[in-house]
Amino acid sequence: EKFDLIWIDGAHGYPVVCIDIINSLKLVNDEGIIICDDVYFKKPTNQDSMYRSIASYETLKSLENEKIISLNFLYKRLDLLDNCDPQKRKFLGFFKKI
Repeated sequence: EKFDLIWIDGAHGYPVVCIDIINSLKLVNDEGIIICDDVYFKKPTNQDSMYRSIASYETLKSLENEKIISLNFLYKRLDLLDNCDPQKRKFLGFFKKI
């Protein structure tokens, strides 16, 4: 079965998020969209390796660099408290198969 929309939200560290992203590419329709929750660009302080990780970002950027996906990011939160500190910024990663 294939899906038009897949939301990835679970453990955000290696290897779990990488496996979830790759599996989602197998399950999404050719024109479907995948959204990855809680993407950090920079390693957060007080890191919990399974939640506060840059594994999602690294995996998505690697897939984009290999021209496997087209990728865009959107701020998850819009308040100053969460966005002033680059280590606290979270994004949603939107991507599609190329």
